[in-house]
Amino acid sequence: TWSVGCLFAEAGSGQALFQSDSEIDHLLRVFRLTGTPNATTWPEVLTMKNFSPKFPVYAGFDLAQVTRAATCRSHADKTQLMMQAQPDREDILRNLFSVANVLGAEGMLALDRLVALSPAHRAGADAI
Repeated sequence: TWSVGCLFAEAGSGQALFQSDSEIDHLLRVFRLTGTPNATTWPEVLTMKNFSPKFPVYAGFDLAQVTRAATCRSHADKTQLMMQAQPDREDILRNLFSVANVLGAEGMLALDRLVALSPAHRAGADAI
């Protein structure tokens, strides 16, 4: 369902959700949006061969907050998100705003469930 979520977002904005030029760039772009996994959010990730505790630590964007900022014009939410996006996530946030404007609240809820980083928290095909 992860790839369906990526295609869903791309259909909303006309841009790939994770525009990258290498595997590590792709992985870090995923973390910039969803947050860097840790023992609390995805315990199994710590045992994965290519995961490194030296990866930059990002807090994930709250897609409900992104939706409020984009569709309800919530200035407080937009300001908080723009601060969270500094210094290297503004392009991701702008893309999310575009996606939210097209998908609306229900579509963004579906997207949030489709691109949950931990497979245990990700919606299955039957749940969407």
